[in-house]
Amino acid sequence: VVLDGQVGAPGPAGPSNLGLAGATVEVHAVDATTGARRGPPLHRQTTGADGYWGPMQTGPTQALEFVVQAPGQATLHVYRSAFPRSSQVVHFRPERLSDADKAAQAVVNFTRPRGYFGLPRDRIELDGQQPAPGIPAGVAGVAASRLRLADASDRPVVATFESGVIRERVVGRTWPVQQNHLVVLEMHE
Repeated sequence: VVLDGQVGAPGPAGPSNLGLAGATVEVHAVDATTGARRGPPLHRQTTGADGYWGPMQTGPTQALEFVVQAPGQATLHVYRSAFPRSSQVVHFRPERLSDADKAAQAVVNFTRPRGYFGLPRDRIELDGQQPAPGIPAGVAGVAASRLRLADASDRPVVATFESGVIRERVVGRTWPVQQNHLVVLEMHE
């Protein structure tokens, strides 16, 4: 499996489609049940003017953590299930922590970039909270849930999604907001 993608530059009104030069992307193999890293980084690259961070090779059953460090942005930890096939669109959008985020000890986002969460149709759980916070009942139209934690101890955090035949579970680790870290658990489906 070959992976590649772009780190997007922040724009004046939010993320842009332009590449961000000078961002560093580090990729780690992780244990799919705990989110713990397995050995040294598989890949590390600083982006050029186009913002692309790859390509890199990995196995089709390996869960991954992508660590994106970009000037002026929070260090982003993106946890993903294994990629069953190659992709050239593994894109990242670094962001700054909001004031509400900075009041927490750790912040974890659960995202579904290729679809929406819908209640009561779907079963969506984040760190034991079901439904995951911030997802209103009714017509599906929200693709992210954000959880602000009062504890920053290094521990696994689990997100699960069930809708019809789709079943996905992503496990990551908490990282401290005080050290400017933000966690994303990202679904494939």
